[in-house]
Amino acid sequence: MTESIERTAECPVTGKPNQDWDPLSAESLFNTAEHDNEMRRTCPVAYTEQFGGFWSVFDHETITKVVRDTETFISAPSPTVPPVSSPDRPFPPLQSDPPMHRKYRSPLIPFFRGDRIASFEPRLVELTNELIDEFIDKGEVDFAKQLATPLPAKGICLLLGLPEDDWRYFHDWANRLIACAFAQDMAGVEAIFDDITAFATSWIAERRKERKDDVIDALLHTEIDGRPMTDTEIIGTFTLLFSAGHETIASAISWSLKYLADNPDIRAQLAADPTSLPAATIELIRLASPARALARTTTKPVELGGRQIGAGERIAVVFGAGSRDERVFDNPDDFDVSRDNRKHLAFGNGIHRCIGEELAKLEVRICLQEVLRRIPDFELAGEVQQTLWPTNGFATLPMAFPAN
Repeated sequence: MTESIERTAECPVTGKPNQDWDPLSAESLFNTAEHDNEMRRTCPVAYTEQFGGFWSVFDHETITKVVRDTETFISAPSPTVPPVSSPDRPFPPLQSDPPMHRKYRSPLIPFFRGDRIASFEPRLVELTNELIDEFIDKGEVDFAKQLATPLPAKGICLLLGLPEDDWRYFHDWANRLIACAFAQDMAGVEAIFDDITAFATSWIAERRKERKDDVIDALLHTEIDGRPMTDTEIIGTFTLLFSAGHETIASAISWSLKYLADNPDIRAQLAADPTSLPAATIELIRLASPARALARTTTKPVELGGRQIGAGERIAVVFGAGSRDERVFDNPDDFDVSRDNRKHLAFGNGIHRCIGEELAKLEVRICLQEVLRRIPDFELAGEVQQTLWPTNGFATLPMAFPAN
């Protein structure tokens, strides 16, 4: 890895730096924490040729600088690497900058406050146990497919006021979006957006007939600069909510369950003391950082970490690396339930800090709580499959446990 920092000369053909790292390498995808730690220590501002070429920042200080400077580093034209949105299919408020960002985000805030999200807890506990009931007598389970995936997808249905069975649509769309973006199959991305648009257009038409106290009703009756939100803006917000609120939480749950399988002493401690689960949940989310990176685009030439970056360049802020920065956290790779986690970056930072933070913490905590209550002992029972960049979780997670 240290050789990579020597490969920084400009390529005479493209005028771009030579590649410092490869986010799609086995080391990056399958040994994520170790890889990102090494990048932070040896090449904290790095360039890769993948996905058309982009920069990445790995240290806490630079990440924080980038996400807070909304004039130099903007979220338009795309907040992701690789891009899945476009000016014609935006994802507000994530794909927006001041002053428009606040105008798009403000109508959503009341529906993501702690007291509102807490009202979902009884049903989320029921949903978790309904899912566990389906496999607890078998002594084996794929935690990723049978628990970590459906639970947050059903939770998004609660939030959006949709039938819980619609979670399968969201799961399918989110998985396909990530896979097509990963493969740089933009025709596939467009086809998925067409499916989402058809679903959402029909649903919006029905929702205009009746007022309800939920997110979609708020969007339908929000005005931006004196005009109603367009259907394109509403559908983009809907797409953002279900994709971010599904895939990232599913990754956080699957990563946490894998960590507890690998660390039975910690698992036993949490099972014996459920009161520690709220703090443990935040610590596990810090370690996982399931949304590994989001993107900004430079509006002017800038220097970061001694590297010269031109205007119009994409920069991935690698939140997981920042959340393990030893200059901010003592023994950052260790699980410490007593840690002061106020500076962790797993939910981002600045104006785009994850609006669904409270929902994520609630769903992860409830899932761990009910699994540890009903299945306190479990172990890996086969090969695992990790999720694709830029998420950090597991698509398959086979486990075995004593059957009831």
